[in-house]
Amino acid sequence: MSTLLQCDQTIGLQGSLTSHTGQLLVRLGKSYEIPLHDEPFNDWESAWAAENAANGMATLNDFTEAVRWQELARDHWLKWSNRQETQTEEWPACIKKSMGMTLVWGGWPDRARVMVADALDQIEYGTHFALGTVDRYDRDLESAEAHFMEARNLWLKGDQLRTDPFSAARMYRMGCIALDQGKMEAAAKHPRDSLAVTEIQEATLIAEHARCIFKLSEVLEQDPRGELEARSLREEAESLLLVRNPSATILGSDNAYDSLVNILWR
Repeated sequence: MSTLLQCDQTIGLQGSLTSHTGQLLVRLGKSYEIPLHDEPFNDWESAWAAENAANGMATLNDFTEAVRWQELARDHWLKWSNRQETQTEEWPACIKKSMGMTLVWGGWPDRARVMVADALDQIEYGTHFALGTVDRYDRDLESAEAHFMEARNLWLKGDQLRTDPFSAARMYRMGCIALDQGKMEAAAKHPRDSLAVTEIQEATLIAEHARCIFKLSEVLEQDPRGELEARSLREEAESLLLVRNPSATILGSDNAYDSLVNILWR
């Protein structure tokens, strides 16, 4: 920031605050409005505002509208980029990765794979997480496992916080893959590891916490010795789900929980 002119610092700070405010409100499950009426119009600021709005809409499962806003974010960025001294037709990998997550959860895995692969050389751990999500959708479990493992390695290599919601999501997904593959020891370990993170932030990560409990109950159901604990965990998960979504009627599926989780770590 110290290398920027005072005016540029102000614009950069406003962009950062807009981004973090939007992410916070999405985590709390609330919608928000992003003002796009600055004078003069700021395409750089508006690109990030539109991207945050898109992630909010995708979190609320309005995938078609979310893609439209992510395309708007791309267009704003390219307009801004084309006015710079070094023009480029590239747009930020984080927008591509976010669009990829929206596309796969919206049911367009082929488009998602192309979008996320194009971002792989810039956002490593997040992009591997997205590619793992696409692979699991396509039931390519070995490839999905490899991508989630690589996301873990890169996350730890980057000295990132283990208490971050993304870290919890990564461990949860590794548990899902392990259960899909019948690797029961790992299938029980990973959701327990994820629970150690989500329980610290349960007030704001209710759906994330509930889905870890639900997944662990599914694992324990496979072992007759774990039947009582599995039943207790299932009841706890369903109780939390109804706190987060009182209108829920289908309580025994992954999607009942996943649909309430932030799109960026869904």
